[in-house]
Amino acid sequence: MQANSDTNIRLADSLLTFSKAICFVVFFIGLLATLGWALDIPALKSILPALPAISPNTAGALILASASLWLLQESRNKKSIRFLGYSLALIIALLGILTLVEYFFKFNTGIDNLLFKNALNSEGLPVRMSPQSAINFIILSLSLLLINKQSKTGKQPSQYLILIVGIVSLLSFFGFINNIPSFYTISPYKGMAAHTAVAFILLFLATFASRPTSGLMKVFSNSGISGLVARRLFITLSAVMASDILIMAGHANGFYSHEIEAIIHAILIAITFIYLMFIGLASLDKIQSIEEINKVKSEFVSFVSHQLRAPLTAIKWSADTLLHNDPPPGEEQKEYLETIHASANQTINLADAFLNVSKIEQGAFLTGAAESNFQNIAEGILREFKPQIQAQKIDIKKNYGKNLDKVKIDSKLIQVVLQNLISNAIKYTPEKGFIEISANAGKNEILIEVKDSGMGIPAGQQNKIFTNLFRAENAQKKTTGSGIGLYMIKTLLEQVGGKIRFESEEKKGTTFYVGIPINSNI
Repeated sequence: MQANSDTNIRLADSLLTFSKAICFVVFFIGLLATLGWALDIPALKSILPALPAISPNTAGALILASASLWLLQESRNKKSIRFLGYSLALIIALLGILTLVEYFFKFNTGIDNLLFKNALNSEGLPVRMSPQSAINFIILSLSLLLINKQSKTGKQPSQYLILIVGIVSLLSFFGFINNIPSFYTISPYKGMAAHTAVAFILLFLATFASRPTSGLMKVFSNSGISGLVARRLFITLSAVMASDILIMAGHANGFYSHEIEAIIHAILIAITFIYLMFIGLASLDKIQSIEEINKVKSEFVSFVSHQLRAPLTAIKWSADTLLHNDPPPGEEQKEYLETIHASANQTINLADAFLNVSKIEQGAFLTGAAESNFQNIAEGILREFKPQIQAQKIDIKKNYGKNLDKVKIDSKLIQVVLQNLISNAIKYTPEKGFIEISANAGKNEILIEVKDSGMGIPAGQQNKIFTNLFRAENAQKKTTGSGIGLYMIKTLLEQVGGKIRFESEEKKGTTFYVGIPINSNI
């Protein structure tokens, strides 16, 4: 999960847990339906005799879909696991496509009896997946295949695709509630089963929840006023839908007439409108105060950072002068002076980091693209860290591609990115470890990799790594730090349409992948 300072971390974690739990629920629905065919239990196949039965292929596809989404959860970075998730998604797509071929070309591919030879309907024909289910599975599989793709503007195609699945499934569900077969059946073909519709709705919710800080969900999990409003609207909409279902069920069961049902609907709409109006008005009152608080906070951090930097620089300069004085200081004095020098330097770096974050939040971190030599920038940064690299006996590996000497790119942005990534790599890599820096200039962007053999990031905390002021537990035990660097990098990259991701395994190391558009300006 790529969280930022505006993310409600607790909510984002809850959504991830919800997504994983739903995967098990859908898996269980598919498993029960499969057992229904294996043991010939009608209630597991169609719930009610008058409703369409779920086909064995649909039950199997639900099992595969839930397993695929579970494997493609954002916290799972291993390529082998993701490959398996994508492979299951392709199998689902193939099942859907072959089913549609059978319907529209009157061609029997033999897939309907793959699981059970005796899965026949009242006419002695194989029980086939419904056309709606086949279409839904094809769209669902595309959504799963694109689940880790994101546009430069932060949009996720996966979420827009799964919306179609949600709409089709909700329409079918309301068809069952209101006894309108045309909502869940494409005449003259078989209709979607009730538990299939429920399973698709759950998969729709679970897919959105699996990426709680990306695309459309970024607003929902925001800790600010926009996130609060989005969550209240969702709760209101869910409550209205649940109430609507109960109202229609009451009329269907003869508790009241159609006229009374219409009156209850009108009252429900009026209550909803009034509540939404109050949400809007309350939100408008909060926006101004929140913006003012954030502005004051950023200005205060900027002021303090500026005021701290000057005396700290003087302390560092004084310590440096005394260290190189003639005659040189004694061993004990030298040790004290080195401690003062290092502490002053560390605090200056911290003040600079806070100052940069403050500038970013105020929109004052202005830079511009110009012809730059990437290799010179990288080598300059490595020279800065040479004492630490030599002290830890770290092996530096460099893989620079061609056409990096004259790249029209923001050199200040490159410097901030490399300084933070290399600094972290050195800080968390043990003695005699290695750091590998790779870079290649593509047609539209420069791609950077910084790999280390360090302590790695715990799997349970990887979703918080881009959060402002966050540091993983194992990092806190080893070294000091601010937890600002990665947040700052990600925020800057987002402003220029860049991207950053990582792969990490505890006790084995971490690799950060960065893409910066050429000719990018903040």
